[in-house]
Amino acid sequence: MGTGVNRYLLSEMGRVGRGFTRYMDPTEDGEKVAGELADRLQSPVLTDIQIDWGGMEVSDPSPDRIPDLFAGQSLRIQGRYSRPGPHEVTVRGLVHGRPATLPLKIELPEASTEGEAVPILWARSLIADLHYQLTTGAHQAGGEAVNTDALKQRITDLGLKFALVTPWTAFVAVSEKIYNPNPAKTPTLPVPVAQVKGTTELAYGESAAPITSAAVFTGGGAPEPAALFGLALMALLLASFLVQERSRQAGL
Repeated sequence: MGTGVNRYLLSEMGRVGRGFTRYMDPTEDGEKVAGELADRLQSPVLTDIQIDWGGMEVSDPSPDRIPDLFAGQSLRIQGRYSRPGPHEVTVRGLVHGRPATLPLKIELPEASTEGEAVPILWARSLIADLHYQLTTGAHQAGGEAVNTDALKQRITDLGLKFALVTPWTAFVAVSEKIYNPNPAKTPTLPVPVAQVKGTTELAYGESAAPITSAAVFTGGGAPEPAALFGLALMALLLASFLVQERSRQAGL
């Protein structure tokens, strides 16, 4: 509760405990949120979840640690398969402490369509898992320590292949237009700036001393041309109004 909570610590507590984290800001009703939280914790739908992928030959499932399922929530688990076609996936877990099994029949296509969202979601989730291993020093399933360089390379490859931003990839805009065909002969000149009203050249430091004020500033410490034009237009409108008012009074 609050605006300065340790979100990393609380999120990790929820992750390790296979639960969830609920953040409440000061604008919410604390009693109502606490009641909702208590109701959800008292009604777990499925705990200790395990998935039998059958003959799909799934690789790189994500997340690597499946949390428990509570009422009002949903779980999304991604992975890569190498055998398309009809398959039967079996979800196992505990319902009120008793074993439960849920078979699911699915049909997998031959290949994902270019630009489809599902592969991107899988890559983003896998990058999060790999980055978690990298930052926390988590061990692999066999107890072996992770290879830092290999993790960085894997994250980089996923970011490049699926056009995702990672600590080692970024979006780069490339322009082939040549703006300066001969940069070697381009002279270096001071760029004039607008002088703030009510100040002198001394307010801009000693860098302006060797250069004349005409080269450093686009104008004196006076209002901008647009402001001067606006003042002149207002004066003309006021003068026109006064002339019309005097004419009306003279007619009366």
